[in-house]
Amino acid sequence: MCYHFIMRVLLIALVFISSHYAAASTARLGVSPDNSLSLTLSAISTAKELIQINMYQFDQKAITDALVERIHAGVSIQLLIEDEPFEKISDAGIQTLNLLHDAMKVSTNLSNVIFLMSGAKNNGHRRYVYDHAKYMVIDSKLAWVSSDNLTQLGHPGEGMIGDRGWEIILEDQSVVQSLQGFFQVDTSLSFQDVLKISGSDPLPTFLMSSQKQFIFETDQNLKTKNIPTTSVQVSHAEVITAPNATESFQKLIRSSLSSIDFEFMSLPQIWKPSAGVKVENPLVTELLNAAKRGIKVRVLLNDDRVFNPNTSPNIPLENEITAHFLLNQAQSLHLPLLVKIVDVKSVGISYVHNKGVIVDKTRTLISSINGTRNSMINNRELGLVVESSQAASYFGSIFESDWQHSPEIKN
Repeated sequence: MCYHFIMRVLLIALVFISSHYAAASTARLGVSPDNSLSLTLSAISTAKELIQINMYQFDQKAITDALVERIHAGVSIQLLIEDEPFEKISDAGIQTLNLLHDAMKVSTNLSNVIFLMSGAKNNGHRRYVYDHAKYMVIDSKLAWVSSDNLTQLGHPGEGMIGDRGWEIILEDQSVVQSLQGFFQVDTSLSFQDVLKISGSDPLPTFLMSSQKQFIFETDQNLKTKNIPTTSVQVSHAEVITAPNATESFQKLIRSSLSSIDFEFMSLPQIWKPSAGVKVENPLVTELLNAAKRGIKVRVLLNDDRVFNPNTSPNIPLENEITAHFLLNQAQSLHLPLLVKIVDVKSVGISYVHNKGVIVDKTRTLISSINGTRNSMINNRELGLVVESSQAASYFGSIFESDWQHSPEIKN
């Protein structure tokens, strides 16, 4: 039987499994920039046998050191990394892979391996525009899912400033098995878009260490709030993935009975053309439709000017266009819909990297999935919808603080 057919069957099975709810479980929650590093390090330190990681960007020194220590302790590390984030891996990212590879070389554990999603270098073929997921499985027991990369901004050191993101570690076998299934598919060599590198293999020349040190500059005028991590009970959990995540988002938004809080890095009103055709972002449509049903909707978007500081204030950027469109609709139709652009200085973050949703104060989405066409349709992405009033309260309090520290938009 054709191996590609088998893999397609496996993908269908994974979709079936991940669309079903898991049983009650325990979860630990964290938030960037305040505690994401300590939460992640605490999970890595528990590993006794195997850590499987799928990550878009990785250059966090403390997490690198923790994984190197686990390799020396005999734990197997299997890392899948995107080899063309923003067109190339950073110098710090290259150094990270060199340090991990060096540890693998001296280890007697043959299960240690680095996978590179590198289809663009292999006859131009790859399954995903980007492997943009951020998930981890530890000892076939813990599922770690985040909106954030393993970077200095996503997981900053104590007292350092970083982006706003949400994170969860869930002890649930159904979720763990789903993530392991996706990892097996994503690291499959049969699609010819993954390069496998063991400790005995040389690193590709483009990953030769730059010799640069881990350096991160931050605005010292910003101060973190030192929000603590917390443990909660989760009654149900559902894995959602991209490619083709639109239907899952529509289902989540349409299920709301009272309220939706929506904090996103990127939510363009119009999706970039596909085959020359522009379409309104279906997430924007769904949020409007929810407000038309009487649902109280709040949308908090990143300030794109963080990345475009020299752009004229008279030229609206993507999130600003979306915000004004939604506000105009809300005012003209008298809808219970509010929109803000985050004030990063007041909140005390570098930018919003979150892709999170809270529905009816009972369900929370923690994910890597932005509101762009690529993220929804073309990337590998992964998120968890957890049913827990405790989790919704924890992330809701952070959303509320971000919301209150951001001004009303003058429309």
